[in-house]
Amino acid sequence: MRRLIMSLLVTSALAGQAQAQPGTSEATPFQESSAGRAMRRITYAAIDCTPGDPACPNDAFTTSGLFANGTYQDTRLNYHGDLTQADVSTSLLLLILTQSQTFPNPSTASGFTFRIGSLVPVRESELYGPLFGERALTNGKKQLSVSFNVNQLRFRSIDGSSIRNGERGLLWGDTNYDNAGGGYVGICRMNIDTTVAFAAATYGLLEGLDVSVAVPFVRTSVEGSNEYLDYKYQNGAFVPVDGSVFTFTPQGRYFVKGSSSGLGDIAIGGKYAFVRRPDAGAAVIVRSSLATGSLDDMTGAGEYQTSVGFIGSFEKGGVSPHLNISYLAAGGELFDEVNYSLGLSYRLLPRRLTVGGELVARRVLDVTEFTSGVQVGVLESPVTGELFAVRDFEAEQRDLNLFFFALGGKLRLAGGLLATIYAVVPAGQSGLQVQRPTFNLGLNYAF
Repeated sequence: MRRLIMSLLVTSALAGQAQAQPGTSEATPFQESSAGRAMRRITYAAIDCTPGDPACPNDAFTTSGLFANGTYQDTRLNYHGDLTQADVSTSLLLLILTQSQTFPNPSTASGFTFRIGSLVPVRESELYGPLFGERALTNGKKQLSVSFNVNQLRFRSIDGSSIRNGERGLLWGDTNYDNAGGGYVGICRMNIDTTVAFAAATYGLLEGLDVSVAVPFVRTSVEGSNEYLDYKYQNGAFVPVDGSVFTFTPQGRYFVKGSSSGLGDIAIGGKYAFVRRPDAGAAVIVRSSLATGSLDDMTGAGEYQTSVGFIGSFEKGGVSPHLNISYLAAGGELFDEVNYSLGLSYRLLPRRLTVGGELVARRVLDVTEFTSGVQVGVLESPVTGELFAVRDFEAEQRDLNLFFFALGGKLRLAGGLLATIYAVVPAGQSGLQVQRPTFNLGLNYAF
């Protein structure tokens, strides 16, 4: 009898699980066709909408009954609000998409540099170069190097708020989006994990001129959830509508996931050393990213970008400081940036091991972010019981300062083969930040 009861309980639990509607629990998330669409679900809920129709009657969330309140995309346009201020939901989505797909890649420059002597190439430096930045030295005429790197990124926070599943989540919303006191508040959580594997080649056209190409392959997965509460707030108080403080029926928390794999943004570039001495150098570098990735799928930015920069480096007694600074001009939905890195390489073991550390920084220009000002109240979800602090949310344009430290080394395994291991240690709280520390690997071979 006892065995029969246990069997019935297990069967009942399995049947309940099988009947659970996708999207209603963390165990049964709604499966989207790509990481980018999953990310849009988290910020917009319904996404396949006719412009000007916030109800989205043909969207999968709407037709399944999972989320009957429509979309949070273009709320100010749909509800005749103030269009001089950006939609917070759009600002949040672009912040996540662009910063997750434009994270700096490690250096693809050769760890070996040569000067062409009378008969054979002569090594210029006993160091194997920086981790993320570059030194002013070039490969040397007709010298070819190839590299392969794997960069794994697990994003953990946005502007100081922990966003991963199981954490407190990101509190966000839009206040007075209809110019009549209408607002919404949400708490979203998400695991955004990206792996970038790329192969690169650098060739010395002239003694002081290198050309390079890097081909990335990107895999991004997104799994997360959101819950919204809609309200009306006027004259310092929440205004009941039809006997409820909520203007739309609370839907509870929905869950979604999606992943994408594909070619990222191929980069081509050139570096010219106008000062090239064994102990010091100065160079200009130009690099362009082609629109071969997809921002919609989160396999790259999917836009053309070009950067122009300066490199300065010095080497003496096994120590080499280096400075990189560049301006990146972006297109489409991306943002222009000022990028710079400052680092130091040290020859720990002659002809065997170089260690180093770098500060890698980006100043992203004219980003529309949302801010949360004075708290005006607290709402409790009648579905999940979660508390939502309602704040004076608004979108504003400003520059973002993003930076991290890279620590690691390059080990010569044999001949011209180098192995690189390094850790990315984020600093500051602005923008989208990775978990700390993040360890990564790479290989470089000079022919």
